[in-house]
Amino acid sequence: MTKRLDCLLIALAACLMLVIALGRWLSLASNAWDLGIFTQFSWMLSRGYFSEPASLTGWPVLADHASFVLVPISLLYRFWSSPAYLLTIQVLALAGASLVLLRLAKISRVPPKVQTLVLLAYFFQPVLWNACWFDFHPDSLFPLAVFFFWLQVRHEKLLWTIISLIFILSIRETSVLVVAGLSLTCFLQGKRKLSALLAFFAIAWTFFLSGFWYPLFFPDGHHNSGNYAHLFDVVLGFYRQPLAFHHLIQAFHATSLSMAPVFFLVLIVPWLIFLDKSSTAWIAGSLVVLTPLALSGNPNQVSILYHYGMMIAPFFALAALESAHTAFFLSFSTARLKQILFAFGLISVINFIVNLNLNSGWIVFWRNPLPFLQYYERLSSIPAEKRVLTSNGLSAHIANRREADFVARPAAQLFPEGFDMLILNQTDPGFGSSPHKTDLLIQAAKKSGWTCDALSVGHLAIQECAIK
Repeated sequence: MTKRLDCLLIALAACLMLVIALGRWLSLASNAWDLGIFTQFSWMLSRGYFSEPASLTGWPVLADHASFVLVPISLLYRFWSSPAYLLTIQVLALAGASLVLLRLAKISRVPPKVQTLVLLAYFFQPVLWNACWFDFHPDSLFPLAVFFFWLQVRHEKLLWTIISLIFILSIRETSVLVVAGLSLTCFLQGKRKLSALLAFFAIAWTFFLSGFWYPLFFPDGHHNSGNYAHLFDVVLGFYRQPLAFHHLIQAFHATSLSMAPVFFLVLIVPWLIFLDKSSTAWIAGSLVVLTPLALSGNPNQVSILYHYGMMIAPFFALAALESAHTAFFLSFSTARLKQILFAFGLISVINFIVNLNLNSGWIVFWRNPLPFLQYYERLSSIPAEKRVLTSNGLSAHIANRREADFVARPAAQLFPEGFDMLILNQTDPGFGSSPHKTDLLIQAAKKSGWTCDALSVGHLAIQECAIK
């Protein structure tokens, strides 16, 4: 009965995640811009463009955060060339991670009812659902990769341990933080040889990226490793220019003004019923991942609530397994279990409402999807040779081409020179843009003799402009 309940829970969670992810995309609200970027990345990799710059970023695909895992993911993209493929892969990875976690629980001889409780804690994590609302990003593979790695460690399979370690490092350049955290965890647990192996891989990967990979694409030294470039620059240049003490003070001050402390507390709430002194090693490992967030002084909400969340969440899940003592959990009364479930549900409902407020069109879409689906077909029919400038939320629908861009990118010019079409969402321009900038673009296009048509798609006002 418990096994069936676990399978049903995983299936229901996966279906709901897929509904959220596909609904956001089809409601033309992928306004975090990442879905458009990774759609174009996948399209290019599936067609052999490994070193050419992507128009949506200006950087070569594999030089963007060194996400080598995109290569195997893109193998099937040629046969299913749609953002829906990426969103489905993401949901399968998040749901699949729960299966590996369940397997780890069985190996740890956690009682069946407690296994279900661990599974509930995993699925009630706000960061898990934020991943679906955030469109697609390779960071969503971290739970699966870390759980799979620890499964190989428990089975003492050295070859598969190294393979799974390479899987973790291939997700993005900040994977070195996860590996460093795992190294500290293993050290505190007495696994000294494994700790040394992990430390070696983390250091070697850092020097490989900063000393070879990024300079290969950016000889001038200005590479794209996002907000985390300092991690590698500090490692390679610390002896040349030590980080001044006042910079550390400024960084911690900036962090105190961000949502980092709140995020950290919200992240661990579903796991609080498990954590005890046996969790110390895993919590110490998670702090290795979290510390650079404090030092970077990065107040970016997306980085805090998504990127770091996906990196830290596996540590607390594995800490829960270390703490799942039979006597303690079997002594829980029915009333206590109901209180726990109520707390889990309250966290998820609050998180769901907050995300829904950021994407109100999601409900509008599910009430009447026809206008959105019709416009999606219209966007999909744009010839691949057309050069299109668009808004964030629409970029994923036109990214299966070499020449596409969105107005939020800093390098994008105000006037769409060199483009054949201008497709803008006036209602919700997306992250990094604004209705004012959108209106200026439309006015500039009209003054230059472009023909503009106003369209109404659900609750959205869209302008399509083309050269006469």
